[in-house]
Parts: sequence; C-alpha cells; structure tokens
Amino acid sequence: MMDYFPAFRTQDADELLKSRPFAFILLWVIARRARYTNGFNEHNLSYGEAFLGDHEACGMSEQNYKTAKKFLAKHKFATFRPTNKGTIAKLCDARVFWMKVEQCNDQNNAHLTDAQRTPNEQLTTNNKENKENKGKKVHKGPEFDSAFEEFWNCYPKKMAKAAARKAFPKVTVGLDVLIAAVERSKQSREWQKDDGQFVPYASTWLNGRRWEDHLEIDLPKIATPPTRNVI
Repeated sequence: MMDYFPAFRTQDADELLKSRPFAFILLWVIARRARYTNGFNEHNLSYGEAFLGDHEACGMSEQNYKTAKKFLAKHKFATFRPTNKGTIAKLCDARVFWMKVEQCNDQNNAHLTDAQRTPNEQLTTNNKENKENKGKKVHKGPEFDSAFEEFWNCYPKKMAKAAARKAFPKVTVGLDVLIAAVERSKQSREWQKDDGQFVPYASTWLNGRRWEDHLEIDLPKIATPPTRNVI
C-alpha cells in the first residue's frame, strides 16, 4: 500500500520554509508520521497524531527542536503534548501539509472504510463527534472577527467581502474545516483553470456548504521503476 500527504503551494508554506526552515521540517515530520488508522498502537495515538520522541529522533539539535515546536504551536500550525516516552504532535490545519491517506477495500468501487476520513476531515464512524461538530459555530463572542479574517485571508477571490461576512455566521463547522477545504479546493482543476475564473464568491461558497464539494485534484504521479530481467 502506498500513502501520501499533499504539500500545498501557499504563501504560508513559502514564508515558513524561508524564515523558519526547522519549523517547516518539523511540520513535515508530523505530517509524515501522522497515524491514519484507529485501534491499538504502542504510543496510544489517536487518528492524525504523530509520535515525535525527542530532538534526536527528528534530526535536530535540542535548541532548534524547542524553537521549532514553540513557533508551530504559537502560530497554530500544530499542537504538542508531552508523554513519558516523548512528544506527541498533531497538525492543526492544512496551510502547508494535508495528511490524506486513501485505502481501497476489496471491492472494485473502492468505497472509503469506516476508519478513513471523509473529504471534510470528519470521521464517518463517530456519531457523537459528528453531532458535536454539527452544533459548532465559528462566530461566538469576540472570536468572530478574527475567525472571519483568517478565513477571508485564506480565500482566493477577494470580492464581496460584506456578503461573505454576512454568510459566515451561518456556518456550522469549525474554522479548521473551512480552511482545510479552501486549501484543497485551491489545488483543484476547477479553481485553477482560466486563472481562477470559476472560483465562486466566498458568500456563495459558504451559503452553498461548498466545503463539502468533491473537487478533482491533480496529484503528482509516482513513476514506477522499470522491471529488470533476471538471468
């Protein structure tokens, strides 16, 4: 089985690599090691969590490791929690990397299994979590302005901001879900063709629950090594 996690061509990714290379590397390590199945495991990791261990396990000096962790946590790229065996980390959003692993079952139609993610980053098997997510809104109290601005800065078409702001309170999923969906859509054929002509207004996207859309994304093809005849 082969898995992958797309790296997005965003300004956040470029700036992170340029100004904080060790933080970028650590974020890559988190995305690379993130767990994509449920069930028992040595470090008791939940879905999407990655075991980092210590600075040596990440190929860094102790100082570079600590600085990178602090930066990623401060800017909400990832979360970290210590254990007696080492640090466990998890991606917060998809500004740089999106951990996407697809598996096919034994059927030809390759339906997603219960342990896999749906395109809006929610688990299909956790009914309790789904009900909680359904009631979440991103406009509570003083956090509304900052949440909307973060979404607006991420959205590629900067038109009709007032209409988008009016539609924003109607959203019933978390901001991280919106940001991840926008970043995925930026990589889609529909949003990229004709210089983004077919990118909908943000208000249309929000009112239409377009974060649930299944847009076709072009991923790089991995070349298959040539076979060698054994004599």
